[in-house]
Amino acid sequence: MKNGYEVTYRGMWPSESLNLRVRSGLEQLRAAHPQLGWGQAFFERGEDDRLLFRVRAETQGRWRESRRTLPAASGHTDVLGAIDAAFAELARAFGLLPPVRLTA
Repeated sequence: MKNGYEVTYRGMWPSESLNLRVRSGLEQLRAAHPQLGWGQAFFERGEDDRLLFRVRAETQGRWRESRRTLPAASGHTDVLGAIDAAFAELARAFGLLPPVRLTA
């Protein structure tokens, strides 16, 4: 599947709202950059209870990625904001900004 994506969770339960935010971010990137291929997102709860988030996207055989680390006390809104910021960084890496605005 050329335009698929996967979301991996380690040390935490899967979340439908996080999956939806990742899917939305990838769909927006694909709308702005049709050559975008496979996408991956990784959520990992660290031993110190921090949340590590990484998103990767591929185009023409080249991978770009963005990483975020959130403190243990981060709320759901903070996590969603970190996902949006990571996708905005990917958009810049693919030369799509400005003015592609990624929103939920």
